[in-house]
Amino acid sequence: MSLSRNWISKWKSVDDPCWEICHPWDNSCCGTSVGMVFVMFPRCFRVYLPLYLVSDLMSHGFNVKALVLHTLPNSLRSTTFLTLQGSLLFTFSCLLRKLLGRFYMYTPVFIPIACSSFLGILLERKERRPPLSSYMCVEAAYGLYYTLKSRGIIKSVPNGEVMLFSFALSVLCHSMEHHGKDLSLSFLRFLLNPYFPVVNGSIVNTLCRNTLLARYPTTALILSVAETCGWSFLIGYCGRSLSSMVTMLLRRKTFTNLMKPWLHKNNVQFGLFLAALTGIYKLSLAVFRQFLSLSKASLLAGALAGLSMLICKSPFTALYGAVKAIEILYWKYVQVGWLPSVRHANIPLYSLATAIAIHLVLSDIIQ
Repeated sequence: MSLSRNWISKWKSVDDPCWEICHPWDNSCCGTSVGMVFVMFPRCFRVYLPLYLVSDLMSHGFNVKALVLHTLPNSLRSTTFLTLQGSLLFTFSCLLRKLLGRFYMYTPVFIPIACSSFLGILLERKERRPPLSSYMCVEAAYGLYYTLKSRGIIKSVPNGEVMLFSFALSVLCHSMEHHGKDLSLSFLRFLLNPYFPVVNGSIVNTLCRNTLLARYPTTALILSVAETCGWSFLIGYCGRSLSSMVTMLLRRKTFTNLMKPWLHKNNVQFGLFLAALTGIYKLSLAVFRQFLSLSKASLLAGALAGLSMLICKSPFTALYGAVKAIEILYWKYVQVGWLPSVRHANIPLYSLATAIAIHLVLSDIIQ
């Protein structure tokens, strides 16, 4: 969209036709909307198919029936959702231009993307809507923060992302130890793995809440923490490097550059970040359980483990963790009757967050 710099900066309206503002490559509004379907569908399918394929292979193994009945239909459904959302953006933008007679500040992007997102998310599976709304809330908050910061309205707090991540991880670890069923908690439980080996060489899944350092030798505890750190480093380093390799292959880069991700310092830092997170949490939880209950120990251990972000600072990761923590706290207070439950709230939340995020991105590009 080729929006006017003067119009954006001074919040004015323009009477330019929609093909000059929204789709300068094609004068036809209907042709643009239909053309976006053919452009976006194959690209979205190339994104969603590997995601569902890897997820199903990790969950069910290589099962042809599961791949045909689960992977392919879900990939096509998610692809249709995102394709419809992108196509309807131009449809609503042109429709508002014809109804209002001119473009205003929020009619080319904000209102159309909110409407298209609302209709598009209805095609997605219900279990996919909450994580999508959480992700877009993070994107919107991330964009708002940097927009306000770039304009001098707010200032950054030194190590603010570390403090935010410590708060979020504290809440998440507390919920994890109390049998939270959220998908992110399942991954966190797999990553932290708060179980300890018994002496004499045998491995017993003994919960940390039943463990005292007096019962298990210090050597066993140190070896257990070291093993967890090693596996976490491999998961973080190899996972991020492989992801970079897949991205390079999808972008059709030459095969000679495929070794670069394995030598990039950011991937090593991410592996060290996960190793420090799991090691600090596991060791802190074992120590605190001698003096405190599991509830208080998990809170403190999670807060200390959040300091691992000093190795690899990421405001987006901190914001995502904070959003998941707020979501968990909200549902906890809904269960005890302190807050009301709003049915299907993730649909308008996703629509609003997507509109804010995309509007901010286009405004920043123009300015």
